[in-house]
Amino acid sequence: MPVTLTYVQASILFCMGLQNQDVSYVEEQMKKLERQQILSQFKKVMIKLYKYLYGIATKEIDSALPRLKERVLEPHSISVDEDLNDAIKKLEEEMKAEADGVLNPEFLQQYAIEGREVDLENALGNGGEKVLSGGVISVKSSRSGVEKHGKRNESNKESGKKRGKDNHGSKSTSKKRKS
Repeated sequence: MPVTLTYVQASILFCMGLQNQDVSYVEEQMKKLERQQILSQFKKVMIKLYKYLYGIATKEIDSALPRLKERVLEPHSISVDEDLNDAIKKLEEEMKAEADGVLNPEFLQQYAIEGREVDLENALGNGGEKVLSGGVISVKSSRSGVEKHGKRNESNKESGKKRGKDNHGSKSTSKKRKS
């Protein structure tokens, strides 16, 4: 390997790496070195080896990855205001087309009340009154009060009970205290 080591660093690496010895064995063999010196030299060897192996790995990874292309940023040919105005025009056209479809007389015909148009024309024609500028008119109904409220009374009869009366009543069932 093209990593330069001192003789001390090489002997520590061989003892701990190849012979699988611990720091106390290396300390016995090298009587002039203390435990802390041995550990610091071992750390320096590991850092050198790590840098070498990391350099090889990054070269392999870089060669495997595709090259990034430089992107040239150019100004957009349309300004922001023009782009917004175009979007507004498109939106207004869509809204107008949608509104035309909703206000189509054929579409609104499904909501028309049948048989009432003749009654309205008769009421307006016989009364001789003019329509006010607000466009709001009122027409007197030809149905009597019994006909209007008859449906509500029939629904009460069907249920068999009148509104507000039931078996329990609305009053409290507790006894009142006499003082």
